[in-house]
Amino acid sequence: MIVNVSEIRAIKDISDIELQRIVDYLQGSVYCWCNIRGNDWFAARDLVGGNNYDWSNTPLNVLYEKQI
Repeated sequence: MIVNVSEIRAIKDISDIELQRIVDYLQGSVYCWCNIRGNDWFAARDLVGGNNYDWSNTPLNVLYEKQI
């Protein structure tokens, strides 16, 4: 069963600009995956985990710094 529901949860202490940059970055990652891998399925870990574990110099670093 496939559920077509998406949700962006509120994150405390992150500005609207930082959140927009994160969303843009993730959207670009999805676009890049689809452009290169075609119809291959993927999970979030494929985009921001594994070989893509270094978030420095990306908008995702804001989340990393907040978490640690």
